[in-house]
Formats: sequence, C-alpha cells, structure tokens
Amino acid sequence: MNIIKDFVKKELKYANGCTEPGAVAYAVASAAEYSKGELNEIIVETDGFVYKNGMTTGIPGIKKYRGNKIAAALGYYSKNPQQLKLEVLADNDQEKLTKAEKIIEKVKLKIVDRSTPYIKATIMADQITEAVISGEHSNLISIKVDGKTEFDLNQNNLKEKEDNLAENIKSLNFAEMIKMIEENYDSEIESLLQAGLDANLKLVEASKAGRANDIGFKYESLISGEVGEIAAKIAHGIDARMAGVSLPALASSGSGDQGITISLAVNETAKLLNKEEKALKATLLAHLITYYIKLYMGKLSSLCGLISAAAPGITAALLYLDGEEGKIELAIKQMIGDSSGIICDGAKSTCALKAVTAFEQAYKHYKLAKSGLELETPVGIVNHSLEATLENLSELSVPRFQTINDTIVRVINDGL
Repeated sequence: MNIIKDFVKKELKYANGCTEPGAVAYAVASAAEYSKGELNEIIVETDGFVYKNGMTTGIPGIKKYRGNKIAAALGYYSKNPQQLKLEVLADNDQEKLTKAEKIIEKVKLKIVDRSTPYIKATIMADQITEAVISGEHSNLISIKVDGKTEFDLNQNNLKEKEDNLAENIKSLNFAEMIKMIEENYDSEIESLLQAGLDANLKLVEASKAGRANDIGFKYESLISGEVGEIAAKIAHGIDARMAGVSLPALASSGSGDQGITISLAVNETAKLLNKEEKALKATLLAHLITYYIKLYMGKLSSLCGLISAAAPGITAALLYLDGEEGKIELAIKQMIGDSSGIICDGAKSTCALKAVTAFEQAYKHYKLAKSGLELETPVGIVNHSLEATLENLSELSVPRFQTINDTIVRVINDGL
C-alpha cells in the first residue's frame, strides 16, 4: 500500500459547485437513469450534516434558486452521472433549469439518523427507483428498482480499504508524513496539484470579473499588504464558488472550499517567502494534515472545517516551507486553543469570510510558532498531546446525539 498515492487518489477530487448539493444531484441522477414513466415524487433522505451544508448554497450556473432541493430537480435531468459524479451540475443552463422548475415541488427533503455523508434518492414513477450514497460524497453504493438490485458496490472491500488508509494515516506523526511525501512525490502528483491550483485560480478570476458577491473586492479595499492580498484572493475564490459559478474546484477531504483555501494560501504565501520550489509539496502536506484532523472531526461536523482542519494544515505547510517542521504540532495545538469554537452553519457566501479568517489564523500561528511562543498545557480543550487534543475536539465536532448540529439545522430552517 502506497499511503501517499492512495490518499491523493481518494481525497483530492474535483467538484463543481458545493459538494453536498452536488452529491444530492449525483444520487438523483443515478436513480433517474433507471427510472421509467411519469414522475410522481423525488424523495431525498440525507443525514443532518448534508442537509445543513446544502440548505442555502449556490448552484453552478443558477441564480434564481439555491440548495439541495433545486439540486435534486436538476439532478433528475443530468446525464452521465457515473462519469461526472460530483460534476453533474456542470452543464446547468436555462433549458435544464426550465425543466427542473416544473418538478421542484415534487422534491421532498428528509433528515435521517445516519452516519455522514449519507444520501438516499428515491424516484417514485412507474417503478420505485433508489440510489444510495454513503461514506464519501461520490461513493454510490447501490441502485435498486422495485427492490431488485441493479448496482451494488462491494461495501466490505471498500470499507476495508478506506479503514486501512485512515488507520495508516492516523498512526503517522508529522515527521513521518513529511518523509513519505518527500519519498513519494512525483510528476503525476505535481501535475494534479498544479492543475488543481490552476482550476482554483480560475474561480478567483471569475469573482474578479464580477460573477460573485464582491466579498474579495470589499476585503481588498479594507486590508493592505501582501498577506491581505492573499486573503482577498482566497475570498474571491470561495465567493465565486458559493455564488454558483460553474467552474470546478479541486476539493480537499470532501470540501471544495477547503481545497481552494489550502491551494491558494500555501502557493501564494510560498511566493512571499521565496519558497516557490517547495510550494506544491507543501500543499500536499496541508491536504494530508487536513485529512488527518478530519479523521477525528468527521468530514462533515458542527464545527467549521476551514478553521478547525484546513487552517492547521496551512500552518503546517508554512512551517515546512520555512524549515520549522518541528514546531508543527505545537502550532496546531495552540491554534485549536485559539479558534476551535467556530460553528459550521452550512455552505454559503459567508464561507468566504471564514476562509479569510482561516488563512489569517494559519498565518498568525505560523508566525507565533516561529517566534518561540509555547503555552502551558493542558489548558481548556488543549491537552499535552495533539492526539488527545483532537479527541477533545471531536467531542464538539460530532457531539453525542448530534445536538449541536440539530440545533443549527432548526435555527436555519426557522429563518427560511
């Protein structure tokens, strides 16, 4: 098993639009391929985290509607789902929207008590057709027509592979991660990371062309200096994606926003530090450490992944660029003690502001660690070891009975 190659293949994927409505559309499109006759109803069951994250986010190419409901209606008319997966909404146009508008009231959304991410799309027509996604946003595990299995992924083998990768990465310390990256980094990985950076920069240009909500422009007008310019560029990229610009992003651990923030933050700061030759390698380290933290938090949680996972990954990458690898664990622990309580209240335009905060936190703790700041532990949720600290963080991320997330969903629903 090549941990780095397996990680890159599994976790660094493209997504067009927000991941959760993209996955909802993918599930519906997969079921629609087998559906026949006049449509009566589309029932989309999701766990609470998928439901929350996709409630009010922008949809690629669509201005009038937002969220999972229109994503499901568009998914019904999407083609080639097994080829496109999380990019099934890339071809949205007025013709497709007009058809989707006619069936949007036939879409019913339900929250179910399942491990995240979970999506079950049921199409009621001449037959009952079901498609289920579980474990990963693009992981279609089954399709059934009137109870007869048409497609069934070997769940045991898949889960075993996923568990092995997760366990192997979770067992590594940061020095071992860096050693593995140094030993396995090659032209194929470099090409993927460069292409991902280029894709994410296209979202920045889309925002600068006036296709987003001007968050990047507003930030540019308020903050000066090179670090502020980097933060503004990140705001542009996230703003465009959340506004529904129909361009793909290279996602990280299931999140396009994390992928954009990591790639832009690391590569732009590498220019500032005159370390461009190591920038993409450092980007890979940031992705890997983000995934490592997500193994404790969960891919989707009650806490903002940009702040709690991507920001520590970025700090680690910057310390690596500067030859300060030995300070990574300390910096991440101190960051958790600083900013671990920011909630995830779904994917939407304000994620651009959280991405700016994530970068600013990452840069601050990179500089603080370099300065020699070392605070006493244990204190608060920060323990002596990073592992114990992340275990504490996981209690907040995915609390027992999902009480925090349930409350967030209720509050958002009440406001719609």
